[in-house]
Amino acid sequence: TMVTSFDKRSAKRHGCDGEIIWSYFNKKDYFKAHTLNFSIDGSYFETDRALGAGATVLIRVLNCIDHNNRSKDPECIRWNTLGEVKWCRELTGGKHGHYGIGVRYHLD
Repeated sequence: TMVTSFDKRSAKRHGCDGEIIWSYFNKKDYFKAHTLNFSIDGSYFETDRALGAGATVLIRVLNCIDHNNRSKDPECIRWNTLGEVKWCRELTGGKHGHYGIGVRYHLD
């Protein structure tokens, strides 16, 4: 069996379908993206811009349809948060963007 970085997650992911905007921390320009899952400590989104691992980003969820109705639990989805880009992968045939981004939320 192939082991991937996805297998190292410590928290359960919840599938969702949501629109977000993101920016580099302390920058004025925001970019649109689409979030596809989240957990208590991170999220995954697709966007048209490559982000560097280690970058701090500000994420604001505009709307989110949670497939498991977990978004009503305040410990699960963070509607406005700072996070660290853990990885960025170029997508082939990406539905919502050219890059998949994994973010780990900063602690409260």
